[in-house]
This record gives sequence, C-alpha cells and structure tokens, in this order.
Amino acid sequence: VSKNLLVNNNFNILGSRKVGFIVSAVLVVIMTVSFVTRGVNQGIDFSGGRNYVAKFEQSVDPVELQEALAPEFEGASVSVITIENSNQVRISTNYKIENDDASVDKEITDKLFNVLKPYLREGMTAQEFSTTDANQGIISSQKVGPTVADDMRTGAIIAVVLSLIAMFLYILIRFHNVAFSVGALAAVAFTAFSIIGVYSISWGSLPFAMEIDQNFIAAILTIIGYQINDTVVVFDRVRENVGLYPKQDFFTTINKSINST
Repeated sequence: VSKNLLVNNNFNILGSRKVGFIVSAVLVVIMTVSFVTRGVNQGIDFSGGRNYVAKFEQSVDPVELQEALAPEFEGASVSVITIENSNQVRISTNYKIENDDASVDKEITDKLFNVLKPYLREGMTAQEFSTTDANQGIISSQKVGPTVADDMRTGAIIAVVLSLIAMFLYILIRFHNVAFSVGALAAVAFTAFSIIGVYSISWGSLPFAMEIDQNFIAAILTIIGYQINDTVVVFDRVRENVGLYPKQDFFTTINKSINST
C-alpha cells in the first residue's frame, strides 16, 4: 500500500504558507489565552508539595478519592492519579508546604488515613498506614520544598534557553546564513510552545495526569532534538539544491527540497 507513497511529490507547500501562518497564529492566541487564564498543572517538582503513593486491597476510583480528600485540605491543591495498577494511587498536595515541622507530616497522614480508611484492610491502624507498609497504606512518600521547586523551575528554564542558543549557533556555523538559524529557532519554539499549550488546554479534562515536572522537561528537550534534526535534514537538501541549481527560483528550490525530504 505504501510502496509509492510520497514518491515524486509536487505539493505547493510554500503556496499555502498564508494559511499556515493564519492557522499557527490562531493556535498561538488560543494557547496564550489558556496560559493566562488556566496556566499549567505544575507537578510538585516545580510547585513544591508532598507526594504519597498509597496501595489498597481493591481497585479504587481516583476521582472519588480526590473528591473525598479535597474538603480535608481546604485552601490547598490535591490531586489523585492511578499509577501502575488500579489499586495504587499517587496523592499530591501542597498543603502547608512552607511549614517544615514534623507535626505537619503527621497531620497530613492522619487526614489521609481518616478519609481512606474505608478502602483499607479491616483493622489497619493509622500507625500501620503511615509507616510504608509493603502491602497496603502509604508505600512511599516524597517532599519538595518551595526553595527546591524554585531551583528546579529555574534550572529547567536555563536548560531550554541554553539548548536553543546552542542550536542557533550550530545552524549558523553549519549553513553560514542567519535566516536558517532564525527559521530553525522559530520552528523549534513553535513546536515546544504548542505541546505545552496543549497541556495547558487539556489538563483536568482528560483521564490521566498532565503534570509539568522533570520528566516533562526531559520530554520537551527530546522533542526539540527531533525537531532540529528534521529541520537540518530539510536545510541540507535546500543547500544541496541551491548548489545544483543556482539559477533556479529560491521559492521553487525550497518547495522541491521539502517535497523530496
């Protein structure tokens, strides 16, 4: 079926650039509005907070648990997502994250126990629940303070900015044309912005976690790598065709280069 797919293409890609610009501009506006009004769902890596992984005897509904826990942590965010198996959830909250007192940890685990008790084995005590029992209750916990979260957020921004600067210089050195660098950077920026924008629009309405955390930043950097690789492949073909057909209209050269790649 795919033997002759995309062979000898002759799409007028640049001829549709105005439509492309309009569609891109509309998407950017929509995503920008979402950023301003909704923001993104920051994981505790960047917002600070506590994570608890809890295990139960039977499958549990994360939405039901979140609704039950929310009143206990008034004024703070609480999220519950299923991980690995349907009887295991991760509970995240930034409740009193600025307070380092050990009593806060106990207060939170007590609140969790009181709400989650109906889902635990009969006779389990609060002590057993909070001491990372291998079979049930809290099996792991993690805390990220506001200072650490700020450092991670700053580090993530620096990592992305440095990668963009390095790619700009690499393209400039390789192709000796600043227009190629600007074009590559624009493509990378739009791709990364679009993915983050989709997260901003979609979080809370899809049945899985869409948190901005360290894993997300690693994924964004990976996507940027693939994006710049694809761009360089096209640019190489443009440069090759410019050398082969120096008198050919540049518009035609770019169209042919994109079609051939």
